[in-house]
Amino acid sequence: MLRIIGGKYRGKKLQVNEETTVPTKNRVREAIFDILGPGHEGESFLDLFAGSGAVGLEALSRGFASAHLVENSPKALKLLNDNAKTFPGSHVYPLTYIEALKRFKGEGLSFDVVFLDPPYAKREYYEEAAHLLIGEGLLKDGALMILEFEGEWPLPTPPSRLYSYGRTSLGLLAYNKKV
Repeated sequence: MLRIIGGKYRGKKLQVNEETTVPTKNRVREAIFDILGPGHEGESFLDLFAGSGAVGLEALSRGFASAHLVENSPKALKLLNDNAKTFPGSHVYPLTYIEALKRFKGEGLSFDVVFLDPPYAKREYYEEAAHLLIGEGLLKDGALMILEFEGEWPLPTPPSRLYSYGRTSLGLLAYNKKV
């Protein structure tokens, strides 16, 4: 059983099926929110490959106003919906990441923080998702993209910051709109 590790929902249990998703490890989730720090009231968080929803729901626990959780695996969706239903501000999208990003553009949504952790065998998803997020205007000025990955950095643009936790790494890309 997975738990929320900090904030107002600390200790709350989340369901997970490790046969269908690989949840972000507690120490990596803790690191993400240590890096982000406090003060995210009113901000929006996008978890583009949500799985169990642990990272996006942790964001709500840590003060984000909304968490948009995208997942297209039917097996993962059941648990994600069960996990998210008791978190005010959570929004689950049963779509592919491309469908979701197109929908968000159509709805005029943009995000303060985006977490990208596609299945590790799908490294091309990082570049395509980052390209769409920027190209479709889905990032607010000053937004931060956080990529969880193993091995080599998955984008041609170098990260603003890079952190390693064993085999898992976190890379940050800060986004500033050009005037």
